[in-house]
Amino acid sequence: MPTNSAQTLYENQRYELIKQLEEGGHENPEVYLDGAGIPTMGVGFNLQVLKNVIEILSNGFGISDRKLAEDLQAEALVIKSEYDAAIHAYKVANPKPSTMTDTEWSRRAATSALASLNASNSNHMSPQERLDAIFQAAGNTGQFIIQPSATETAAQKIRNIFDVLIEDYEITLSNRIGASTLVNDREII
Repeated sequence: MPTNSAQTLYENQRYELIKQLEEGGHENPEVYLDGAGIPTMGVGFNLQVLKNVIEILSNGFGISDRKLAEDLQAEALVIKSEYDAAIHAYKVANPKPSTMTDTEWSRRAATSALASLNASNSNHMSPQERLDAIFQAAGNTGQFIIQPSATETAAQKIRNIFDVLIEDYEITLSNRIGASTLVNDREII
């Protein structure tokens, strides 16, 4: 059994690695679309997963409101489906040139889809603005952005959320590795 200092070292290194992989070394308290078009915040917290949204509301905002969590999750699912539809539309409108690799064509489609969903104009709200509207419609003030409090920075709140969510993720990942049936881990965290 690891000593407390070994466990603490592991937990800190695990967090720093995930933070580096997900956010280039920085926590992101705002909503953004990751490379696969998944509405995300923190250090890769997938907003399509209800448990993640519940923990974000609880540890990031001090809010316990399952209905709000479900509404935010539902909008995240809609945003992701719109991203997938934008990729499909791009590929239909822009057939792959024979000189282009599949990877480059997919990258261009993803860039176009991200740009269209992140655009903020009178006809289209960004994912952040869409989730802000749901957050505010539930009677909350401000934006759906993890803010510092009198006792914690936004980064500390994000770390606390991570520490709660990572426990189940590690168990699930260990089980998947043990069963040799790895699947898309984006669904977990």
